[in-house]
Amino acid sequence: MSFLAVFLSFNVQAHTVKICLDGDQFSHKLAKYILQHVYEEAGFEPRFLSFPSKRSLEVANSGQCDAEAARIPEAITKFTNLALTSTPLLSSSAYAYIKKGANIAVAGKQDFKGLRVAIVRGELYALKLTEGIKPLIVKDYATLFRVLQANRVDVVIGIREAALDVLVLKQFRHRFQRLPTVLYKTEAYHLIQKDNIKLRAAIDKVLADWQKSGKLQALFVEALRRQVDM
Repeated sequence: MSFLAVFLSFNVQAHTVKICLDGDQFSHKLAKYILQHVYEEAGFEPRFLSFPSKRSLEVANSGQCDAEAARIPEAITKFTNLALTSTPLLSSSAYAYIKKGANIAVAGKQDFKGLRVAIVRGELYALKLTEGIKPLIVKDYATLFRVLQANRVDVVIGIREAALDVLVLKQFRHRFQRLPTVLYKTEAYHLIQKDNIKLRAAIDKVLADWQKSGKLQALFVEALRRQVDM
């Protein structure tokens, strides 16, 4: 092996970055695909470590990971050692879902009163939408639609892309319907250790450049295509 090859090999290893994520969360599956390209463009080799739901944030915040895949901005209120990237990584919209034929209308959080509602654990926006009631909290999106199918709840709340993943892959598409009102719309940001200024600057530059060029959106579409047959 040439000296240059040895140097380059060492250089890549020296720039490995550990990124915490929830490997079962659909948005993190999308984020992982995008971040793989972003970090490689910035000259880093990402190493993804999976933890369940909130634990991913806790491990990243403790410093055991250099970054966390993607969260809504409110996440850093509690996990103060992490900083948001300047450019959002993902955009998400949440809707209510019901069984086809059910006579239920939801135009806002006030309409959940009197209904049995289920949400996915760790989704902060859903907790806000169900303030004042006691929703059934489940572990993942497959379980979310199973409890709806079993009539344990009247309505469920979920992010469109994650719900679409389950509805298609689990062949639930013709059993449920998405109500038309967008209940919550937000952008998810990549989180990086606050004191890692060089890493934050490098990743921010790539994200900003790719958002401007349209490549970030193209990667999102490709990541979604790989997860769901649209």
